[in-house]
Amino acid sequence: MESNRIISLKTVKNFKTGELHFTDNNIPFNTKRIFLLNNFYDLTDNNKTRGLHVNLNFDEFIIVNEGYIDVKIIKKNKDIIEFRLNKNECLYFSRGYWLEFIIGTINTSITVLANMIQSESISCYNFEEFINS
Repeated sequence: MESNRIISLKTVKNFKTGELHFTDNNIPFNTKRIFLLNNFYDLTDNNKTRGLHVNLNFDEFIIVNEGYIDVKIIKKNKDIIEFRLNKNECLYFSRGYWLEFIIGTINTSITVLANMIQSESISCYNFEEFINS
């Protein structure tokens, strides 16, 4: 599967029971970890950037449940890809790329699936080390 691609969730609306959002066979790995990011009530310009790392041995599937995030992906050659990921959009994010994203609103909610358990996950949080490795 192509790395770092956006997938839109399909939606089935039933005004009596709500909405169902789903994707069929778009997660290119076996999920070993799920985590949530939400409750950004103290969001300020100083703390709304998240990510700031490169995953060295695992991939992620990022789902925006509510709100939006502004994503920046940086390749080792310093090429930059920037885009907005909105509610009900997903990003397959493969290892080896620097990831930064800005939380759009205090109500933003994100679910992340990963193909490595936390205790075995290796990430680098030093941008210069990432570029120079």
